[in-house]
Amino acid sequence: MPMCSRRTRSSEHLSADNSDASSPEDSPHPQKKAKKSNHPSKKSSRAKEEVNKGSQMDPQDLEELLAAARAVAQCVDIFCEVGQTIDVGLLLQQEESAQNGDLSTRSRERHKHNYEALLQYVPSLHALIGDPKKKDILRHAITEMNKAIAGVRSDDVTRLRPHIGAYAAPCPLQASLEPPLSTNGSRSSLGLNHPVLTRFLCPVSAREDYFSDPICLRTRQRLQEAGILMTTDDFLLFLWSGNPPGSIIDKEEEYENIFRGYYLERVMRHIFTGPSTALGEASRSTRPPNAILHQMTMVDPTHIAYGCLQWSETDGPFNYHKFYYNVVDMIEQCPDEEWVTGLKKWWNMSLFKDEAGRVTGAGATEKGQDVDDLKSSTSSNSLSRMQAQMAARVAKCAAGFDTSSSSRERSSPISSTAHQPPCPSAPVPSHSESHASWQWPSSTPPRASTS
Repeated sequence: MPMCSRRTRSSEHLSADNSDASSPEDSPHPQKKAKKSNHPSKKSSRAKEEVNKGSQMDPQDLEELLAAARAVAQCVDIFCEVGQTIDVGLLLQQEESAQNGDLSTRSRERHKHNYEALLQYVPSLHALIGDPKKKDILRHAITEMNKAIAGVRSDDVTRLRPHIGAYAAPCPLQASLEPPLSTNGSRSSLGLNHPVLTRFLCPVSAREDYFSDPICLRTRQRLQEAGILMTTDDFLLFLWSGNPPGSIIDKEEEYENIFRGYYLERVMRHIFTGPSTALGEASRSTRPPNAILHQMTMVDPTHIAYGCLQWSETDGPFNYHKFYYNVVDMIEQCPDEEWVTGLKKWWNMSLFKDEAGRVTGAGATEKGQDVDDLKSSTSSNSLSRMQAQMAARVAKCAAGFDTSSSSRERSSPISSTAHQPPCPSAPVPSHSESHASWQWPSSTPPRASTS
């Protein structure tokens, strides 16, 4: 994963060269000559002061920008580049994008959506963008916001790491993950180094290999040696419901239970409603969760996609950028509106205990080849199959076939009894119970169209 590199700025102060200073032997009036000379360090200091003065922001305004940047990362677009978003947003407003052939229609839609969300989160950006005299302040604001966005996922993954063992265990209150994860901060037992987590990270195309290998040795070795490629369009099993994940996938409708895995659900609660709610218990936090801080009233595709990213701290050959947008596009551009509506209701119920949401008042290989290109050029992928299945269901519905949920519930030939973890858990609390003193803002940032 793209880790946030915190660069320390080192400032070098120029000192005057002794050879430039006048001495009594060189001049009969050393004091007058010294008085007329210009000290280079004073010039440099004055120049730096002018630059800093032009880019300084009020601390309160800067904190507002950073808070907005964190909201954009988790709720709007984790890969949003603020400067480019503002540039493209202005072009779109001026209707100049029609002559710009560098951006696809989908890219323009994303930039427009991100631009509108930025202005909704930070209304003060209007004044900065429209005032040429404040271009240095705007440049400084863009730099700081981009730093904040780049560090959000790294921070979230770091905070999640101590909880991975509990979230990956089907019934953590009854039995912990076996073998246990390292408690000394080492990554030696994480990811593909752990037999259970390897199953979570197995691509759906290799699902049968995983189920035929109970202790997961062959599958894990093939994943580690790139015998099984982890690509952005061959989704990983932890995204599906079931215990173990992916055990109730129907080959004819692979997408039916995707984005409902119990590990993903716990991660989403951890991020948006607080760690104490991850396992379904009432919130014990005295601070408002991200859902309130970010004015989040319902779960959108970008929230789900952000949760899907929280499974690794290293990039390797995996293209997180492409994976994120694959998840967003699969949901937003799905032709099966019934499935999209059902998915959103499921997530709203999970996070907010209300299907309508929170109701308020008014990568590259060693040779440099993209692994996604390497695989997609030789075989079909799960993303394409699921998109085709979505279109087929819509066509059947239009022809008069029954495509209701009850008629589609068919169990997997691999496991007919595997479902979500059967262990009891406390109901998900509503925010009115956990944070009674907090009120949701009346206006929320615009969400991308699902059409």
